[in-house]
Amino acid sequence: MLKRLSSLSAILLLAGALGSGQERQERSGPRFYSDDPIARVLDTQDASKVQARELSLTYDALTNLFGKPGRQTVERAASVNTIDEVPDSSWFTNRLGTRTLTADELLRGPNDDRGPAPGTWRVSRKAGGASAGFTIVDSRGRRYFVKLDPPGYPELGSASEVIVTRVFHAAGYNVPQASLATFRREDLVIAPDATVRLPGGGQRKMR
Repeated sequence: MLKRLSSLSAILLLAGALGSGQERQERSGPRFYSDDPIARVLDTQDASKVQARELSLTYDALTNLFGKPGRQTVERAASVNTIDEVPDSSWFTNRLGTRTLTADELLRGPNDDRGPAPGTWRVSRKAGGASAGFTIVDSRGRRYFVKLDPPGYPELGSASEVIVTRVFHAAGYNVPQASLATFRREDLVIAPDATVRLPGGGQRKMR
């Protein structure tokens, strides 16, 4: 008799636990939906009117040296689906892990651009950034940002960037195409409208 009562009590307790769990789930909503797992996130805001903004290297240096930019606590990632994967979006595309990438695809990177064409390059200033360099328009009319390696250390920084951008592209990130290029001083001419910024403000023609 006691065994039968204890078994009945255990069944009642189990049924009560299942019932309370189902009530909690009904109150909080279903854990999974019919479109799970979401494979692509669609943009919901219009960014067509975004304006360019000049970056202040002084402000950036002071903020990172003496301030505490960014969030101070690490939180759970918000841009993942219900199986903790990052869905495709305007800033990320799943490549590795979803299909096999060929060696040619890994070498190519974001596109087939192999860098500036030989011939005369028209030089103007870089729009921003901390590394030394300038902007050029090559003989085909294509615009490129040129970043220079330290004297005596060819391809120290440029080769690293070429490799890393291809790795990040294979991982899924949107990155610019980076290529190695060599040139001579006589290949460069200053563009007629090229200017440089002055430390106290204002501009002058590039020399």
